[in-house]
Amino acid sequence: MRESIKPGEMCALVLRFLATVESFRSLHFQFRLGRETISQAISEVCLAVYEEMGPIYVKTPNSRREWEQISAKFEERWNLPNILGAIDGKRIILEQPINSGSRYHDYKGNDSVILMAVVGPEYEFLNVDVGMNGRMSDGGNWSRNSFRKALENENNPLRIPPPKPLPGRSKSIPHVFVGDDAFGLSSYMMKPYPQLGLTEEKRIFNYRLSRCRRISENAFGILSSRWRVFRKPLLLQPRRATSITLAAITLHNWLRSETEAGQIQHLQDLTEDNGSHTEDNSWLNLEDFGLHNATQEAKGIRKEFTEYVMKEGTVPWQWRSAHIL
Repeated sequence: MRESIKPGEMCALVLRFLATVESFRSLHFQFRLGRETISQAISEVCLAVYEEMGPIYVKTPNSRREWEQISAKFEERWNLPNILGAIDGKRIILEQPINSGSRYHDYKGNDSVILMAVVGPEYEFLNVDVGMNGRMSDGGNWSRNSFRKALENENNPLRIPPPKPLPGRSKSIPHVFVGDDAFGLSSYMMKPYPQLGLTEEKRIFNYRLSRCRRISENAFGILSSRWRVFRKPLLLQPRRATSITLAAITLHNWLRSETEAGQIQHLQDLTEDNGSHTEDNSWLNLEDFGLHNATQEAKGIRKEFTEYVMKEGTVPWQWRSAHIL
């Protein structure tokens, strides 16, 4: 029998594939392996990476203490308390799968699968769901998401901390996640005010919320910058594309935890709102994906946050950054 491929060579092959935009043909000449062998090796290694390392590095918090630590980091670094994560979706672009018709065809004209992620204050992925066909909107994907169902479960399987007042205030409000207009406003999800007819305080709230919300977009940017395989359509079936995405996220969290502890604060310093602040106007262009009926309770929670950022939680740069002055 011929000599088998060594584990180190297989890992080098997979890392090369993830970190570049090279084709199987190019990898075939570099590693002197058949294209079918390369495809099989990438699939097997990515699956093994997620199965072995995923439970350690892509682990959804399941205790009150863990969630409280995340909330404290959001308050410390992004100046908004009672926040547990930023939720957003990203489309993993594919070449049209064989015999798939329009199943994976999304609203941007591409074929894709959706990555729905909950991101923490240090650009780490706390929870991911990959594989839903691209025809589904972010809001529609979220409505079927198991994490959302856990949030709405009265038994609180995620062990979310109980409501507490914002600093300096007396009314207790729940801990929440933040998202854009693709998500409905609820007691556990905060989103910006609609862009029409914004008052001063609503503009300020939208800006302050965007500082937490953009964490998810930044995390997707870091992921695709480090693993450049996501810069072009994947010539793979959706099942294998899902395995590759999960492996890349696992490696992202592993590298963040091992080598980037000191870099996170540096990245924040570069984007922080101080004397050398570069204004972030992304909150001014939030896309409206449709109307969502919100309860009075959810509107009351958002109003409490709004009053907090205008009073007890005011930061000096919010007026300039929100174009009020």
